[in-house]
Order: sequence, then C-alpha cells, then structure tokens
Amino acid sequence: MLSLVLLLSMLHLGVFAQTDYYKTYSGINLGLKPEDGGQTLNAKLCRVRLENNTIMTYTPYEVSEYGFKDGRVFRAREIRMNDTIKRVFLELLVKGKMNLYFYKGLKYRSYYLEKDSGELIPLPKDGKNTGDPYFRNILDNATHDCAKLTDHLNLINYRTKTLSSYVEAYNTCKAVEFPYFKYGIMAGFETTTLLIPSSIGVDFLKDNKIESDESFTISLFMDYPIGKKGLSFHPEFQFVRNNFKYHQYNYKYEATMVINTICINFPLMIRYTVPISEKKFRPYVNAGFVASFLLKNESLILETTIKDEVIISDKYYRADLLGDQYAGYITGAGVQFNIHHRLNLFAELRYGRSYAFLNNTLLNKRECYLLTGINF
Repeated sequence: MLSLVLLLSMLHLGVFAQTDYYKTYSGINLGLKPEDGGQTLNAKLCRVRLENNTIMTYTPYEVSEYGFKDGRVFRAREIRMNDTIKRVFLELLVKGKMNLYFYKGLKYRSYYLEKDSGELIPLPKDGKNTGDPYFRNILDNATHDCAKLTDHLNLINYRTKTLSSYVEAYNTCKAVEFPYFKYGIMAGFETTTLLIPSSIGVDFLKDNKIESDESFTISLFMDYPIGKKGLSFHPEFQFVRNNFKYHQYNYKYEATMVINTICINFPLMIRYTVPISEKKFRPYVNAGFVASFLLKNESLILETTIKDEVIISDKYYRADLLGDQYAGYITGAGVQFNIHHRLNLFAELRYGRSYAFLNNTLLNKRECYLLTGINF
C-alpha cells in the first residue's frame, strides 16, 4: 500500500512538471489550460479555458492552486492590505525549506516568506518610521540559522532575482554568487599592433610590419546581471593613446612614418562568472563586440630618394592609413577576488581584433590587454 502511495505521488509530481493544471479545494484538474493574464490579473483570478473554448473564471476562494507548464505556480493565500485581509493568488518563486512568494496588485506589490509553520511573513521594502531597508532585517531574522549568508545580506535588493537567489541559498545553506548591479574602474597596459592588409594603398608598407606600441589604458564599466546563473552584461568606456613608428632603409630609398592616435573603445560583452560556493576567488570569462572611435588620427610620412649616397629628393606628406571608426570582437578571462559585500578586485587578460569600417585598404588592429580593477 505504501509503495502504491509513493508511486501515485511521483506520477502526480511528474504530471505537474509537464502540464497546466488547477486545483480546487475538492480535487485536481489536469490538462485544462489556465489563461495567462499577466501578473496583476493572475494574482486576482484563475481563468481556465474549457474544451469548448469558453473561459471559466475562479476566485482564490474556489481554487487553491494553479500552474502553467512553464513551471510558474500560483497559490491562494490571505494577505493584509490597507488594514484589511484579502485572499489572493501569490506566485511561488522559490520552493523548499522556506518558500518565497510574490504578489502584484494594481497599487500594491510585496514579497512573502513561508516556513514550516505555514505562516506568511511579509517583506515590506522599507520600515514605517526609518529609511532603512526593512526587508533585510526580516530576512536576517528568518535566516539567522544559516550563518554563511550573513555577509551577503547587504547585496540583496528588493527584486525577484536577488531575493530568489538568497532564499535558494538559505534552503541549502550554501554561500553563492548573488547577482547584483556593479560599476567600477579598470586600468592596465595594452599592446596594439597595426595589421597591414594586402590592399594597402602605400607601396612601401606592403609585405612589411609596423612596430607595435605599448601604452597605459583606463576605463569605466558597468556589470548588469542576466538571470541568476553567473551571466551578466558588461559594457565599458575605454581610453587608449598610441604612437606608432615605422622606418625602412636601403641604399636607394628611405621611408619614415609616424602615426599618433587617441581612441575611445566601447566593448559590449557578456560575462560569465563561475558560481563557486564559499570561495573568495572566482574565475570569469567574457566575450563580445567592440566599437572604436578615433578622436585623434594623424599619419605623417617622409620618403627620401638616394642616389650614390646623395639625397635626390624628399617627400613629406600626410596619409589616410587608419579609419575613424572600427568594429570587431573582444574576449578575455580573469579572476575576481571578493573582499567584502560589493567590493571586489579582479585581474584579466584580454585579446581583441578590430577592422576599419567599410574599408579594406586601411590598417586593422590587434590588441592585447593586461588589466586590473575594482568594482563597487
């Protein structure tokens, strides 16, 4: 008998994981599709499309729970709003030792915790008489039995992503990387090499190489989390200054070239930080697109013709060797050192290539970076 009960329970859970359903206070209905009306309407009513394509509407007093095949679940609960008790549907965000719910009405939204007792614990964003983030105080009291999360509480903001991550971490009592918005500054050294295409318009550069230039670079960045699994959008604003030199000499000819540039780069990258639990060091990789704009672009060439060791003529002129806009790709890998809360140090190696926009007769660029920085 016990085996039969366990088998039915497994089948019950398996079906719920794959199909739409709704559950009244007297039984379960599978296969009939609840209609998704958005967060506000879903919190108020359960709308079910019947086999004859008509829609039946149920209140939280008639349906105790309903769910969609994409995994979302809504449960009927009583909450207090404006000194009155109201029965609504709460969206179940996290299920475990402690559940996390979300409610969104027309003029009211809030999160709720539920532990073994079944009592709902509201998470108001702010305290009534203080400007402190009151929800953090409630989270601290509700999760005090997992000391590993204490230092992470200041990273939590009043959003579904971070609250869900925090409750999930409490249910397993493991410290994890919490997604939060970062900004910071980077600095380091870069090496830029100008690549000569076969279609270059300056004859003496063909089949030759221009000396690479090493310089200091500095940039500002933001890091915006995408989901909860270590992914983030990482745009930067980067400043680079370069001075390139080229010299060619033989008994008939001598050429000297100088190129001075000031460049603003805009790397737009996706970053993945490995979510290693309870570690101060976390490796990461990133890759994406980079756009570059040259604020200064000066190319000067001096050509000298020599005959019998005597200079016959000098030719001094400016040449268009670099474009004003470049586009390309960039990738890198590094390690992040977590100091405290939002304060992180990191070091990174990066590689990129950029190509003159819509012009194959100009010089292209290859760039290597050694960077270090801090985010807040």
